[in-house]
Amino acid sequence: MPQSTPFFALNVTLVRSLVFASLLCSCTREPAQPADLVLRHTLVYTVDSANPRAQAIAITDGRIAFVGSDDSVRAFIGRRTEVLDLAGRMVLPGFHDTHVHPVTGGMELGECDLNPAQTLDDVRRIVRECNTRGAASDWVRGGGFQLPIFPAGNPTRQMLDSLVPDRPAYLSSADGHSAWVNSRALALGGLTRATRDPANGRIERSADGEPAGTLRESAMGLVSSKMPERTADDYLAGLERALAMAAQLGITTLHEASATEPIALA
Repeated sequence: MPQSTPFFALNVTLVRSLVFASLLCSCTREPAQPADLVLRHTLVYTVDSANPRAQAIAITDGRIAFVGSDDSVRAFIGRRTEVLDLAGRMVLPGFHDTHVHPVTGGMELGECDLNPAQTLDDVRRIVRECNTRGAASDWVRGGGFQLPIFPAGNPTRQMLDSLVPDRPAYLSSADGHSAWVNSRALALGGLTRATRDPANGRIERSADGEPAGTLRESAMGLVSSKMPERTADDYLAGLERALAMAAQLGITTLHEASATEPIALA
């Protein structure tokens, strides 16, 4: 199906929030078991190889009561049934994501969010904007940048110093396995030319042996451990942001891939 084709993942809460004109039922007799919600004039992908397509769905008490034709679904429409005309749009089963980091990813969305950046100019613009927010003593923290944007995948402390000159900055990459830090952050972490790479990590270095500004894997913790600890409210806000984004994308089930204690308690 072309990428531009609209679709909806079937989740009762989501569907109820869609803004479509409701059709008033003109039935003269109340059906024996009227549905709470009916979707009509849609293209339903059923995931049933014997009957892969349908036109309508009836939902009662949060469960699918009927999948079939537009004509047949009329039997489920009562005076109080909410009827949505989807005008040919597709309805899909809700997506399940079995490896995602909703809590930490959601917190990142509320910080210096570099996920939208497509170019180096985008990164510079977003980081400059982030530097104008918060108290002057606060860390600029966040992430989501794509490593290929930078030469050899190694963003430098000098570039970040030019964008955040007076505050420590820590920005993680989109894959979560690298961090970009400025000179203030490196100093707070105690990283110098003499600092050895930790087990399972690497400090990228410039030609003179000084930390270049990119930390890999466990080396990230040398600086991240110096940042202020997250609060319970931070974790909860991150989860709420992530769930809202998931709902917009038709993702109805998430599996947290790193359920540490503070994340599990969120």
